[in-house]
Amino acid sequence: MDAGDVIGFVNTGESLHFETYQNGAIQNEVWRTDDASPPATLLNPTAFLISLSQTPPLTISAPLPQPPVALPSGTDDYEQLFRKCVLSPGRIGEIDSILNKMLPSQSRYQDVATKLLTSGVPWYLVAIIHSMEEEADLGRFRCNLCNGDPLTARTVQVPSGRPKQGNPPFDWEDAAVDPLSYDGVLTHKDWSVGGFLAFLERYNGFGYRKFKINSPYLWSYSNLYTCGKFDSDGHFNPNLVSDQPGGAVLLKELIARKIIAEPSVPG
Repeated sequence: MDAGDVIGFVNTGESLHFETYQNGAIQNEVWRTDDASPPATLLNPTAFLISLSQTPPLTISAPLPQPPVALPSGTDDYEQLFRKCVLSPGRIGEIDSILNKMLPSQSRYQDVATKLLTSGVPWYLVAIIHSMEEEADLGRFRCNLCNGDPLTARTVQVPSGRPKQGNPPFDWEDAAVDPLSYDGVLTHKDWSVGGFLAFLERYNGFGYRKFKINSPYLWSYSNLYTCGKFDSDGHFNPNLVSDQPGGAVLLKELIARKIIAEPSVPG
């Protein structure tokens, strides 16, 4: 995201209220529609194509780094975002390729869910987290689910020293139970679409909310995410783009291919 980029806007007819990215922060701007020139704060005003020939609404084309979607605060919000989610057409082949690597190992993912000794944990939660944390390990099962470290020793990367129990080398299934257990899966009961996505974002962390973007951990490769990502050093880079499909995208394709039924609210 560059200085002057527009993040979102609201057209009232008489004025345009929008947010721009300035000096590493979000700034609120107002532009009256009877002003022929774009605001001076925009470093690239020629990027705007504005039609004043119509009485509201205005027609605007601008570089929108992120779709103006409200961040979810509850399971219903996640459900609504899921309904709005459209997979990027050019990425369907890559998404399906990942699913095709997952599916032969469904029984192994189910073993992890069974070892958690709590009801209702779906096998595809384990599979999706495996893809998100270590996509290259799909079908191989040589890396720790929590951070991709090898199973020949306790983890070195954050979270370090895992698993606490047992001795290396660890079975993949036993090691996978560890991060899911301490990240709240044992007390999570709602595996509907909204509940599933709420858990998935909590598992990865809510850091992206600080930057007012939808988490790529869920929405990458869809219309709900464009750019912005934490790099390997843990710093947020507004121009970095996720190079893997998000968990919500994988879930949507699992449903579309009728591999699973759409998860419903427990009742």
